[in-house]
Amino acid sequence: MSASTLPVYRGPWVDFSHGYIEGATLTLTTRDGAFLVSFLTLYITIAGSLAWAIVAYVYHQRRANAAKDDQDGLWNQEQAILRNTGSPIKVAIELLYEWQAWRKIKKRSLRRLLTGILLALATMAIFAVAGVFAGQVTKSASINVLIHSAGCGDWDIKNVTQSGNSIWETLVLQNTLADAEYARACYDSSRDSLTCGVYTNKTIHYSVNANATCPTQTGTCFFSNTAAYEMDTGLMDSNDALGLNSPKGERITYRKVTTCAPIHIGQNYGRGTIETGGGQFQDPVVYLYMGPMVADGMMLANYTYRYNEHSLVETNGYTLTLFSRPKRVAVPTRTNAVHRPIIHKADGSGSLWTPISELNRTDADVTLLILAQNSIDYNVPCDDPWFSAHQVRNDTSQTWYVGDDYFNILACADQHQFCNPKLDSSKGCTSLADEATVFNEMFRVGFSDLQIATAGRIAVPMVFSNMYYSVNGRGAAALRASETCFTNDQAALPNNQWQIEIDAWFATSLARLQQSMVDYAVGPTNAPAGVDIVYPTSLPDKAMCRAVKIRAPAGVQNFSLLGVLIILIVGTLLILVGLVIDKLGGLLQKCFRARPSGRLAWVLDEKLQLQRMAFEGAQWTGWQNCDKRVPTTAAEVILGRYGPLGDQHPGIVQPAAEMVSSNAAHEWPQPSPFSEAPSEFSSRPLLRPEARQVREGLGFE
Repeated sequence: MSASTLPVYRGPWVDFSHGYIEGATLTLTTRDGAFLVSFLTLYITIAGSLAWAIVAYVYHQRRANAAKDDQDGLWNQEQAILRNTGSPIKVAIELLYEWQAWRKIKKRSLRRLLTGILLALATMAIFAVAGVFAGQVTKSASINVLIHSAGCGDWDIKNVTQSGNSIWETLVLQNTLADAEYARACYDSSRDSLTCGVYTNKTIHYSVNANATCPTQTGTCFFSNTAAYEMDTGLMDSNDALGLNSPKGERITYRKVTTCAPIHIGQNYGRGTIETGGGQFQDPVVYLYMGPMVADGMMLANYTYRYNEHSLVETNGYTLTLFSRPKRVAVPTRTNAVHRPIIHKADGSGSLWTPISELNRTDADVTLLILAQNSIDYNVPCDDPWFSAHQVRNDTSQTWYVGDDYFNILACADQHQFCNPKLDSSKGCTSLADEATVFNEMFRVGFSDLQIATAGRIAVPMVFSNMYYSVNGRGAAALRASETCFTNDQAALPNNQWQIEIDAWFATSLARLQQSMVDYAVGPTNAPAGVDIVYPTSLPDKAMCRAVKIRAPAGVQNFSLLGVLIILIVGTLLILVGLVIDKLGGLLQKCFRARPSGRLAWVLDEKLQLQRMAFEGAQWTGWQNCDKRVPTTAAEVILGRYGPLGDQHPGIVQPAAEMVSSNAAHEWPQPSPFSEAPSEFSSRPLLRPEARQVREGLGFE
């Protein structure tokens, strides 16, 4: 199943692999994620401009409250720039212009302006970098997403008939084929397919012991009693290994162990004949007596397997036959997890194998795998015990080697274990045993309801993850050796080919566990007629529907909720404080009875107040709210316009005498008189403003 086709939950959630805080994640589509990044970048830009308002206010007030003797024109202009320029880059540019104008007039002018320039540039740089790295700040620690589907549930076939069993077996086989393909692509370290990016972990790690104890009774294994091949996952965390998202206190651990070894046939065989061709022929057969076939207490066959010797000459390829002993599994009472009774088949009959005592294990599920090489020709001799071939067959052109025996046997024992991480192993673990024992014991290890639901999610596919279902239904196609066999000509095989086959089947069983978690959350899709969907009804089982994680596929994007919230909270605080910093500063100055010079300087350095004082300097009176942010005049007061007072001395045109008297009628305070005229004009009468303007325009003044 492709990850891009899975229904992904979009919204806030917590990836408990990283904890509640770091794991808080927001999953969005790629398009919505681009909108979020753009919004956050814009928000940071706005917050940066208001942050500069705070910096500028603090620096302006510090300068205004400092008693210095250098409060000259350069100083006042810098104060005006700090007060009226909103952008830090604009402030830096304005201060550089100021330095250019004053550099020949005032010594150390750049040094005096440098602090303001550096503050502006530093503020601009900080928020520019923050805007660029907004995506990195909000990058989630999780690379996973949750699956959410309205069809969450298990599939079941309640009609246990021949037709129902056929549907059931087909579905199991389809899952096995998909899992084997995934194992071939992803568990093989020499490969790296695009299909491996679905589960939270590409593979489930397991260790190998090539000197394990024989899985059957001592003396039955082909090699020594300590030369079996064991694969052990160890206790794997349900969250980390299988992607069942849950906090540490609600997780469980699960262990799977499979031990295999070639075994001796010994004296457990016999010879006979069977009729073929409608009774026209008597074919020689070899019977294998590893346990009878029994169904409903009735003996169906006193043998396990029979081999027709004509297969040696009928150009048949490999055949692989399996037998397994099922055990009854109790349905859990604390959850509604579905468990279908297992129906094993052998030789096309609905019979059950009852192993002989040497192969019977009460603490494991034993699978018998019988390989017949038939007419397979080997290019070179094969020393592998399961594929053993040293018998020479000559033809006209070359020498071939055929199998040493009619068939060879491999025995595997599957064991499972559940543990409660909150308890020690003596009280919080089931036995390392067969699936039925473990399934029944998992209610006695102190699991909470959610832990029981988690164990149920694992226990249901656990039945299909043993060696029997990893191979059954595929026949010789399950053999890796078949991949190097052209028609019946087999290329050279290594001496450990049987271990290579077992590794592949064990990997298939682990892939089944991984895929089954996803299957439950998605629910059965394209189910054939006769398949029912069993939806969860208990709260713990419903919680499992939103607890399955996969790797984030194309089309979705994760964000760190912590990063997004930090940007929004810090940005909002900067914006709010930046909008009211002057009022807040003035209030604090009043509360602490600080000198009013700083507050008044902030008001009077505002551009509208500077304009008001410029008009008053030109005798345009009638102003109100002179200590507020925006000064005003009465509606009937008319102000002058700008005009030339000389070639390089533009300014505000002074009002006419009648305008002065008109404004004076309002009895508003008049500005301080101008300084005395130069001495050469001291004897002249004061000219009218219109005459002075004209004379200055003509160059007489």
